[in-house]
Amino acid sequence: MQPAASSPEHAIPQEYACPITQSVMLDPVLASDGHTYERTAIEAWLATCKSQRQPPRSPLTGTLLSSQLELFPNHSLRKIISEFLDAHPAIRAAAEAEAAEGAPKLSAELAARCMVGPGDAPSPPQIQDTTLRAGAESGATGSGGTCRGGAAREAGDDG
Repeated sequence: MQPAASSPEHAIPQEYACPITQSVMLDPVLASDGHTYERTAIEAWLATCKSQRQPPRSPLTGTLLSSQLELFPNHSLRKIISEFLDAHPAIRAAAEAEAAEGAPKLSAELAARCMVGPGDAPSPPQIQDTTLRAGAESGATGSGGTCRGGAAREAGDDG
């Protein structure tokens, strides 16, 4: 597994990061698109699609998700991440503090992605928040509390 950062002491493997939040997953769930997400992030995504009266689409591919909308716990990944966090208590503390803040807030830009079809191939969204991101040191990074589509934005970019 490739670490997401150059600092070997605090590198979080990219596989442990939610594709929506880019933060370490504490409650990874598998969606019908075959990808694993942090439960609160994918639930916020699905709620946004529903509030827009749009069929739920994959945040990664734009394809329609199963009408069942079931999320399945990814027990294997959860165990592996938990073992990693046991070995890195500072990262665990930061991740748990982030989770205690509640569900991520999705921006209008990300919410619009609910209407993107598979031919449009959206790029993975990024949440700009005071979160522990894959590859970040044990301190918090970012600001803003909104989710952005496309490439990661600079802190303070409201665009």
